Amino acid sequence: EAGTYAGVGSTRCSSCEGGWIPDASQAGCVPCDPGEFALPGSENCSACPPGSYSQLGSSSCTQCQAGKYSAEGSSECSHCPSGSYAAAGSSQCSLCSEGSVPDVEQSSCRLCAAGEVASPGSSSCSACSVGMYASSRGECSDCEAGTYALAGSTHCSPCEGGRIPDASQAGCVPCDSGEFASPGSENCTACPAGSYSQLGSSSCTQCQEGRYSAEGSSDCSDCPSGAFAAPGSSQCSLCSEGSVPDVEQSSCRLCAAGEVASPGSSSCSACSVGMYASSRGECSDCEAGTYALAGSTHCSPCEGGRIPDASQAGCVPCDSGEFASPGSENCTACPAGSYSQLGSSSCAQCNEGRYSAAGSSQCSDCPSGTYAAPGSSECSLCSDGSVPDDKQSSCEPCETGEVAPAGSSSCVTCDGGTYAPSSSATCKRCEDGTWSSSKA
Repeated sequence: EAGTYAGVGSTRCSSCEGGWIPDASQAGCVPCDPGEFALPGSENCSACPPGSYSQLGSSSCTQCQAGKYSAEGSSECSHCPSGSYAAAGSSQCSLCSEGSVPDVEQSSCRLCAAGEVASPGSSSCSACSVGMYASSRGECSDCEAGTYALAGSTHCSPCEGGRIPDASQAGCVPCDSGEFASPGSENCTACPAGSYSQLGSSSCTQCQEGRYSAEGSSDCSDCPSGAFAAPGSSQCSLCSEGSVPDVEQSSCRLCAAGEVASPGSSSCSACSVGMYASSRGECSDCEAGTYALAGSTHCSPCEGGRIPDASQAGCVPCDSGEFASPGSENCTACPAGSYSQLGSSSCAQCNEGRYSAAGSSQCSDCPSGTYAAPGSSECSLCSDGSVPDDKQSSCEPCETGEVAPAGSSSCVTCDGGTYAPSSSATCKRCEDGTWSSSKA
């Protein structure tokens, strides 16, 4: 029968063992070729199916191992090329999908680790470069502006405040002094005028009072003497006339009464003696006849009997024989017939019987035989026949029978035989035939 054989002198036909089939004359058995197989008693050899192989005289086909493949009728399995895989018994190798690569045995695919990518057919996963991240398992994407990523990152991170990504977006670098950056900033920004920052700052610090800065400053500068600045100032300002900076140089304060300051002054100055603060920025000279102490807001007139000294810093008394009414610029000599003591505001008239020249400190008594009315500048002689009264204030006539030459201090009685004509300086003899007794 088909599939059996019989040798010479056989009494029966026999089946060939597995892997062998009868030869053409059925006189014996021949082995199946490699890539074929035959079950015991088979008439013909059969080709091994894809994904398997056989050696010479095989009764069955052996499945290809994982990572290998074969076509139909193969005598051995071939290794899958790099980047592909095959399960056991595969007729062909397959490429791993995006984001995965064959395992060590090339029997299946394994996913790439986080931050790694692989395109179909890749034999290994690759980490994304610095500045990139694995947006999917098959593609690396650039980090957005203001973020960074190390090699093999799954995402990009914003830099912390005061730092920005470096050129390759591989890490963060600090902002320079005078700059700042808020978290996630792409670039550092110069600090605005009136503020400053140190290296790696997330914000700028406002300048304190009395200090200022230009844009992009790493520190604030002190205002020069005589200038001020409020907090956060970009420049210093001069105080207006009559004011100066306060201790912190944050604002201006008005000078005290009697003090002055020109714009840019660092301190108020008291007006000198003889001057007064006519405004808070200017000292003016006192008018004639007035005085002022240092730091005065006005000038004052001297009281009567006193006048300003040479510097108009105070008042000095008029000398004896002089006077000054309140507010006078100079002392005036007392007129003749009057006098004054030291520091007088007016002159006193000389009493009767006394006299004085101009500028006298006292009056003098008239000499005997003279007289002076009150306020006289000199003494006068009484005319013939008269003499000064008891107070020497005026003249009074001699009595009948008395005479007095001009300048006499008393009247003289005429002797007998003489007589005194009216207002006579001397007694006259009676004419012949007449007579007179004493006081005639």
